[in-house]
Formats: sequence, C-alpha cells, structure tokens
Amino acid sequence: MNILLNRLDDRLIHGQVLVSWVKRLAARRILVIDDDLARDSFSQSVFALAAPRGVQVEIAGLSEGLRQILEENDGTPPDTILLCKEPRYLLELFRGGYRPASVNIGCLAAGPSRKRLSKGVFLSEQETELFEELIDAGIPVFVQPVYAEAKIDLRELIRR
Repeated sequence: MNILLNRLDDRLIHGQVLVSWVKRLAARRILVIDDDLARDSFSQSVFALAAPRGVQVEIAGLSEGLRQILEENDGTPPDTILLCKEPRYLLELFRGGYRPASVNIGCLAAGPSRKRLSKGVFLSEQETELFEELIDAGIPVFVQPVYAEAKIDLRELIRR
C-alpha cells in the first residue's frame, strides 16, 4: 500500500474526507484504525456503503492495522488514506514502528477538559502531549479540514 494521508478526524468517513481528500488524492482505499469499529460489523457495512465506487474501506483494530502498515506500506498501490478518530491510535502506531510522513487533523470535537485550538479542533492536555511527542520526533502535524484550506502547524496553535 501507499499511504497518501494520515488523518485524524473523529467523524471518520464523511463529506470532507470523501469529496476533498479521496477525490483530490485519487485514493483507492481508506484504512480505518479503530478497535471498537473493528468489532462492529454493522458500522463496517455502513462505512463501506458511504465510500465512492472504486474506493475500498477496511476497518482494522490497532494491532492488525499496525501489522498491515508495517508489512504492506511499500509505496505501491493501492493509494491509501489512513484514518483514525482518536489521536491515541496514531501515537500507538508510531510507537509500534510506523513513521508517518505527516499527520493531518480534520476535526477533533469539543469534550470534557478539551481546549479549543481552532475551528473544529479541541485537545485535552494528554492529547496535546501526545502530539508533542510526534512533533518532537520530527513528524509534521497540521490542521487542514479540507484540501483547499491552508495547513496550520499544530505547534503554532498549541503555543497560543
């Protein structure tokens, strides 16, 4: 597989992912990493139906997803969008040996103890520390809900 985009978005597969990113990047596969969804065949069916014709959706738990990434991420087709709804999954993939070229944040909704960093992006203190670990490792992390919008470096938002 060829991972084109590593995206965090708590809405997972929705209009912005499908219209903006899948189309613009010509992705043929979406790999969702989520332990709960990997055990939920109904939700898997719903997400598969939401994808445009010709785009495969696969939902894997963390350990299976990490295995696939480490064994199959060789730069060859299918062109893939890696999608997680929780930042902790991306950190665990990183700690397991995956080195994403960059991380795109689409939407991380408000919640208890979460601070607003930008429109649609709220982080807890723990999540901020998680992202700082990735940034300190040299991985660019940016907010960009849709392809047409400018990237905003997460470091700048955290420092505000």
